Formats: sequence, structure tokens, C-alpha cells
Amino acid sequence: MVKGKSRQNNGSCAVCGQQDSRKKFRKLTKNLLAKAIKSSAAQQLTLKLNLNDQLCQLYYNNFIVYDRGIIKSQNKRKNTDLLYYPEGKRKISLSQEKYEHLLNVKNTVNELMQQLEDLESQLNQIEKARESESTNFSEFFSDKIKQITNILYKYFCEKNLPVWDAKEFEELIVNHNPEVKGFFDIVFQSMNSEGKNLQTQQLLKQKVMLLFYQIVAMKNKQVSGTKTAIGLFLINSGASVTCINALANMGICSTYQTLYNKLEAIVNNHQYSMQAYIYRQHNKLIIGCIDDYYNLHSTRIPTVTFKDQISHIATMLFNTSEASPIPY
Repeated sequence: MVKGKSRQNNGSCAVCGQQDSRKKFRKLTKNLLAKAIKSSAAQQLTLKLNLNDQLCQLYYNNFIVYDRGIIKSQNKRKNTDLLYYPEGKRKISLSQEKYEHLLNVKNTVNELMQQLEDLESQLNQIEKARESESTNFSEFFSDKIKQITNILYKYFCEKNLPVWDAKEFEELIVNHNPEVKGFFDIVFQSMNSEGKNLQTQQLLKQKVMLLFYQIVAMKNKQVSGTKTAIGLFLINSGASVTCINALANMGICSTYQTLYNKLEAIVNNHQYSMQAYIYRQHNKLIIGCIDDYYNLHSTRIPTVTFKDQISHIATMLFNTSEASPIPY
């Protein structure tokens, strides 16, 4: 029993008609047929070659692989020039077209050197222009940040609270210094705001406002009203000392020690601030006292062993509204 795959191409040859089981035949595929038609030997035939025709080895070589050795020898002669061997250097290979171009070139060495100098001069001018643009933008950005820093420094020195609305923040800096008008929009537009919806744009403006606060605080550490406000919010929310100090290292809020000193100052000045407030509002202020007031809503550690305690008396201040009554 003969093992292996049985031969499929057994002849006969479409050109010579030979059929011999001992010889090898090749079938013309689509690509082989296209190549065979282009050969000079096939063009001299009186018959027409068709797809799936079989050829003996002789005519297969004449029609299909006739140019195998010719193509390699042509490429070798075309890509290599064996006449040029610079002394003391590695062998250089030139194509025939490049070699003829070098022989026929009309520019002298001096003309080529002049062209190189002109190109170098143009390159230097372009680099200087880029450096000038970068320097101008850096100076512009630094100047605007300096102006905004001065605005916020004076604003916080007057004991004002931070502005948390982006529109009010922009109006604040523009009203204090009209030269910074449009700078907020420049930074906002650089955040690819056009591709976002209105709600996302509003949130992005809030983030740009906080970015301004952070940059100003890095430029002048005295302008830290926003960082202090964020830190006090974290303390009131129950954040730990480690959490607050970690955020302080990232420049988001003040350190825990700074916040503790701020809270201590608020407690110490509470009596004075209340007296000043009562003095300013004494004509329209109502003082109310509630007896047996429970501390149910105070901030305490959860426990199951103590009940709500009586605070006995709680004093509240009612400030009447200055708005005129609604007519009816």
C-alpha cells in the first residue's frame, strides 16, 4: 500500500500534449496564468492558455520562471557601484541613477556651501521666533497671575470670605483690575470646553476657579483663605489629622496645625465678634431664650450609655429682614 497524498496533476501538458505519470506537471492558477501570458515564449504560441491548464516542467520553466535569474542580476548591478572605494573608509554603494546625478550636477562646492549657510540662517530665525513667542506667553501668563494674586491678597486682608461661584469670582477680579479681563476665559477655553455640555461647562468653570486659587496660594502663601475654608470644612466633616495633612501636602488645604490655630482664634474672638454684631444690629435684633434646651442635635460621639442632656437655656439671636414686605 502506497502512503501519502495521491498526485493531482498528471497531465496532459496543454502545449505539447505529453502525458507521463513519472513526470511532474503544474496547474496554472490565476496568478501563474497572468504571469505566463506576459512571457515572450507564451506570446509566440498559436493556442490560448486557460485557467487550470497543466504544463510540463519544460514549458512551466519557459512561461513562469524564465526571469528568475535575470531580475536578481539586474538588481545587483543597479544597487551597487563597485568603482568607488574611498581610502580608509567603508565601502559605499550607490544606485546607478544617483551616480549619474552626481556626475551631471552643475552646482559647485561653493554654491552648495552657500545654500547650507542660507538654510542654517533660516533655521536660526525660526528658532528665535519660537523662543520669542514662548517668552512672550510666559511673561503674559506670569503678569496676569501676579495681578490676580494682588487682588485676592487685598481681598482676604479685608477679612472677606472666599467666593465659591465662578461667575462672581470672575466679576471680582475684573472689578478690581480691568486688565485681567478675558484671562479667566483663556484658561477656561484651554480645557476643551467647546466639546462639553452646559452642565459640564459650569462644573469646569468651578474647577478653573479653584485652579486659580491654588496657583495664587503657591505664588503667595499669605493668600490662603480658600485653603483654610476647605480645611475647616474637612474638620467639620470628621476628616482625620492624617487625611488633612496629606491633602495639605498636595496644596488642597491648610495643615491641621494651621486649622487648629484658626479655630482657637475664632473661639477667642467669639465674644468680641458677638458684641460687635449686637452693637451693629441693636435696632432690629430680637434675643430669644429657650429653657430646658436639649443638646440632641449637637456633634457628639455615638454612645448607648448616655441620653440627651438638658442644656437648660439656649440663647438665640433673631435678626429681622431688611427687605420690604410684599404688597398685597
